[in-house]
Amino acid sequence: MSSSTAAQQPQPPQQQYNRGILPSETLNALDYLVDRINAASGHIHMASSPSQPLRALLVGTNEGVGLSRSLGTLHSSRISSPDFSFSGTMSKEVLSSIETVWATLVSAASPHVVAAANSNSQLCPAHPLLSPLKMGDVVKIVTACYDNVTLMHVHLPPLVVTLLAGPEVNLGAVREMAVPKLKVLLEPVRRALVRSRGGEGKQIMQQQIMMMQQQQQQQRQAQQNYQMMSGY
Repeated sequence: MSSSTAAQQPQPPQQQYNRGILPSETLNALDYLVDRINAASGHIHMASSPSQPLRALLVGTNEGVGLSRSLGTLHSSRISSPDFSFSGTMSKEVLSSIETVWATLVSAASPHVVAAANSNSQLCPAHPLLSPLKMGDVVKIVTACYDNVTLMHVHLPPLVVTLLAGPEVNLGAVREMAVPKLKVLLEPVRRALVRSRGGEGKQIMQQQIMMMQQQQQQQRQAQQNYQMMSGY
């Protein structure tokens, strides 16, 4: 009886976790960068801490495709947990909106236009909102401060890095330490994306993105099924 009962007990889903299509070394470096920014903001790195100054570091394209979410090394260390979420304790819908809508606003042109203009350059066509104001042609960094959250978009065309932070974050540390490191860390990814916007490379990149999205959807479905079965 005990053996049959044990066989009927729901088991945690065996999942192949995919943190994104970026190289694992880059993902690890982004997690450590989140930790460094939080340390510079006076945050103590410990499991019992409910929140941290830098809540998330999102990397995506200016077409609105999310490539990675970095919430720090402590969050990534729990990736094998059955209740693990790539969004942490934050709303998946909010992070998805930031990746698919907000991050696209800093660019004046989609990546294939940039590739056609100059495949080896970070230059973009002039932004339609900036040029008439004589404030330059390209959006590099946008910082928006709200009551309880600060958003910073770092534009590395065709990449957009979004930092989602609390009001206690050290913005000086972000500008002086994080932005230069992001440019170095993500330059190989940026160049690869620009080159992949034409021909076979574009198809391969689209396939990789679709596979990542499908795997994440399967992981979420497996987690939901396990939680529903555990409730009975």
